[in-house]
Amino acid sequence: MSAQVHEILIYKGEEHLMASDPFAQFLLKKNIKIKLRSFSTGCLRGYLGKWEIKDNKLYFIDFQGQAFIGDLKQFPEEIERAKEFYRKIRVPNKTDKSSDQIELSPTQIVSLSIKTFFVDQEIIFADWFSGIIRLQTGKFLFPGSTGFTSIYEEDVFLKFENGNLIDSKIVKNEIKGRVLPPPPMINLE
Repeated sequence: MSAQVHEILIYKGEEHLMASDPFAQFLLKKNIKIKLRSFSTGCLRGYLGKWEIKDNKLYFIDFQGQAFIGDLKQFPEEIERAKEFYRKIRVPNKTDKSSDQIELSPTQIVSLSIKTFFVDQEIIFADWFSGIIRLQTGKFLFPGSTGFTSIYEEDVFLKFENGNLIDSKIVKNEIKGRVLPPPPMINLE
């Protein structure tokens, strides 16, 4: 696995690199089986997300991803939205009597947004998430080659229960000589 592009978390008014994937818990808890299309080996989860903490609550504020039409069976409104898009850009054929009939290939790629998963919500409180989010902050010290293993000056660990921030801890990282520490793991219990 290649080093992965980070999602962004706005914490205390500043954007931070997030070395966690809280959206995966949403997909599991809601039993959503969707294969998001990885657009790069540097983003195997198949999407970019943006999050924000306000009043000690975690909010999901942006999502950009792609999927194949054939993988969207649980999202019929996305399939219809794609068909409508292709109806609008389609150049009518004078001999074609079925101009409203749009058949999309199962391998047709569709862009997804946060509205794919949260159709009627403007503010998305991440009440499904319980666990630890790791932020990588400060000066970049050493590149990692897999996942989120790069080392930054500090790691900020934020513990959540049902989307509520309940604890945090800052760990200072250093590179001593040529021996590199593994990415820190922490228990906030």
